[in-house]
Amino acid sequence: MARKTKSGGRHRGASGKVNADLGTHISSLGLKSVSDYKSWCREHGFTGALNKDWQDRRKERALADKERDAESSTAGMNLHIEKLGLGNESDYQAWCKQHRLSDSLNKSDGQRKKELDLAERLTGESVLARMKHERRRPDETIRAISEGKTDGSHLRQPFLEKIATVFGVLSIQTENLTSCGERLEGYPSSVS
Repeated sequence: MARKTKSGGRHRGASGKVNADLGTHISSLGLKSVSDYKSWCREHGFTGALNKDWQDRRKERALADKERDAESSTAGMNLHIEKLGLGNESDYQAWCKQHRLSDSLNKSDGQRKKELDLAERLTGESVLARMKHERRRPDETIRAISEGKTDGSHLRQPFLEKIATVFGVLSIQTENLTSCGERLEGYPSSVS
C-alpha cells in the first residue's frame, strides 16, 4: 500500500524528486522537452544521460548563461554600430582603429557610451568646420554647386541653400529641354 504524506498526496520517493529537478533544470536551460535537452547536451559536448549530479548541471547552466550573454551582447553591439551610423562590424572596427580605440567587439556599456560621445563630438566639429568654410569662402561653395559637385543638401547657410535650389531647378529644366530637343531631331522640319 502506498504511503501517504502529511499533505495527503501520494509519496513519490527519490525518483519523483529527480524528475521534478530535471524538469526545472531543462527549463533553466531554456529548453522545452527531454529530447531537446538530450540534443542540446550532445551539441555542447555533454553526455546525453538524464541522471547527472549537481556539478554537471551547474556546468550546463553556466554554459547556457554564457551563450545567452553572448547573444544579448551581439544584439547590443549591433545596436551600438547602428547608433554610430556604421554598416557592420568590420566598418566599426575600422572606425575604432581610425580613432585609436580598441577594435574589440566585447565592450562595456561605459566604453560604448564614450564612443557615442566621441562620434557626436566629431559630427559637431565637422558641421562647425563646414559652416565656417561656407561663411568664409562662399565663392568656393557656389562654384561647387554650379559645377554639380555638391547638391546642397548639407548646406547650413540660408542664402547658399537658395542658390543650390535655383541651380537644381535650372539643371532640371536644362535636362528637360535637352531631352525634348533630342526627341525633335528625328522629325522633319515643316518650315521650308
